[in-house]
Amino acid sequence: MNKKILVIDDDALVLKSVTMLLAKNGYESTACGTARAAIEIFQNEKFDLIISDVRMAVQNGIEALSEIRAIEINKGDLPVPVIIVTGYSSERTPIDAIKLGVHDYLLKPFNVEELLASIKRAFLVKSEAVTLEYGYDVVGFGGITPFGFLLDEIFQGWNDFFKKKYLQVLRIENFNPLDFFSEKQLHNVDLNSIYVASASRKALQNSGLNVHKTGSEKYGVVVGTSISIAVSMGDFEESVCRDGNRRSKIGIFPNTVMCAPASRVSIFENITGSNTTVSSGNASGAYALAYACDLLEQKGVSKIICAASESFDEKIMLGIKKELRAIDGKIKSSFSQSKNMLIGEGALAFIVQSPNAQEDVNQIYLRILSYKTAFYSGARKNILKRTSFFQDLVCQTVNHSINNGQVDAFIITSQDGSADFEIEKNVAEALSVGAQKKIFGIARCTQHSFSLVMHYALLLSVGFFRQKLSRELMSMLCVGPLCGEGESINRIAILQALSSGHCSVIIVARSKQKENK
Repeated sequence: MNKKILVIDDDALVLKSVTMLLAKNGYESTACGTARAAIEIFQNEKFDLIISDVRMAVQNGIEALSEIRAIEINKGDLPVPVIIVTGYSSERTPIDAIKLGVHDYLLKPFNVEELLASIKRAFLVKSEAVTLEYGYDVVGFGGITPFGFLLDEIFQGWNDFFKKKYLQVLRIENFNPLDFFSEKQLHNVDLNSIYVASASRKALQNSGLNVHKTGSEKYGVVVGTSISIAVSMGDFEESVCRDGNRRSKIGIFPNTVMCAPASRVSIFENITGSNTTVSSGNASGAYALAYACDLLEQKGVSKIICAASESFDEKIMLGIKKELRAIDGKIKSSFSQSKNMLIGEGALAFIVQSPNAQEDVNQIYLRILSYKTAFYSGARKNILKRTSFFQDLVCQTVNHSINNGQVDAFIITSQDGSADFEIEKNVAEALSVGAQKKIFGIARCTQHSFSLVMHYALLLSVGFFRQKLSRELMSMLCVGPLCGEGESINRIAILQALSSGHCSVIIVARSKQKENK
C-alpha cells in the first residue's frame, strides 16, 4: 500500500508541484490550501506523513500542527512524522517545531532531491527502533553507594544532601569487602567487580530467593559498566614492573579487555546461567536492563541479576575534580545553583523476574511495563531530527505499555544544559501538553553517574512510589511545576537520549502487591 501524505500550503503553485512530485514517486497525497481544511481532514483520515508550510493566512502551520498533535493524543495514536517547509526563517519556529516532534525543517526554495531524501528518512525512522516489551517485576535490591548500602539509607542520604551549603565529590566509605567474601575469593579481583558482586549478593539476600533451590542454571547475570574498562598503558606497565610478568593483571590490558564483573558474580554465587558484561559508555546500564529483559523474554533464564557499576582510580577522580573545580571535596559556589553531586562510584543491583514466577519473594519494588532501545544513525548535531526520532520512540513505548496506560511523570537522565537534556525535556514537555505530567531531572542529583544513571532512575522511581523523597528534594529535581500535596505517581517514563546515538525508554509502574512484607 502506498504511503499517504498530507500536504498543507496556501501557495497553489507549490501545492500542485509537490503533489505531482509525490505522485510521480509512488506516494498518495491529499492537498490542503488552508490549515483549517487540513485539520478537518486529519480528524477523519489516517496519514503516514505531513508536509506543511509555516506562514499561511488565518492560521499558521505551527498552530495547525499543535491541533493535530492534540487530535493524536485524544485518539491514542502515535505522532505522524512532519516535514516543515517555509520561505521565512526565524529563531522561534525551529524551537516550536522541536516541541511538536517535527522530523525535518526545509527552507524554500528546496530542490526535489532534498525533499525526497527527507521523506525517505522520515519513513526510515520508524523502522530503526528495536522493540522490547515486557511486564517484569523488580523483586530485590542491593547497593554499594556513597550514601550507604540500604534502600532507606540512600533515600535519606539524598534527602539530607540538599540541606548542605556546598556540593561535594562523594566516594565510597566504610565499605569492607571482607564482610561479603573471603580473602581468598577476593585475590586479584578488581574493585569494580568487588562493588558489583557485593551489591548483587545484597540483592539476592533482599529478595529472599534461593539460587540453589531454584536451580543455578535458571539465573542469569547482566552488568553494565563504562569508565572502569579504560586503563592507560602506563598503569599496565607499572603493574608489570611492580609485580612481574606472571603476577601482573593482564585482565586489565590497556583499553581492550576488562575483568568481566558479571563473570565474578556468577562465580561467587555459583550461577551457571547466562552472564554478560555490557559496555557502551553512558548507555551501559540502560542496555544491560534491555538485555536482561530480552533474556527473560526468550525464557533462557527465569531470573536476572541486573547491575550497573563504576569504580574510579585516583587519576580519574583527580581529572573529575579538576573539571568541576573542586577543592578538598567541595565544589566552588558557582556550581551550587545546579545542585549537582558526584555519586558515580559504586554499584546498584536489581533482581528482575517474570510476574508469574512461582517462588515467593520478600517484596516487589516496581514493575517494568515496557522498554525500547534504538540507535539514531543520523547526524548527531541535527537536534530537530534527533528529537523527532526520540519522540517517536517514547510514544511507541508508552502506547505499548500494559493496558495502553498513560504515564504520570517523566524522569530525564542527561545533565542540565546539554543538548541531550534539551531533547529529553522537549519530548517530555510535548507529551505533557494538556495533561500536566511532572518532569524530573535525575542528573541534578547524579551528575556523573555514567552507566549507573538508569539504575538510579529506577531507584528514584521506587522513592516516588513509596513516598520516600522529601518535598525539598522533589522540588530540586522537578523541571517545571511540582506535584501537589498528596498527588500520587503510579507510572513513570524514564528517558535517555545520548549524543552518541543511543536512545532508551523504560516505563515502570507502582507494584500493587507485596510492597511491605
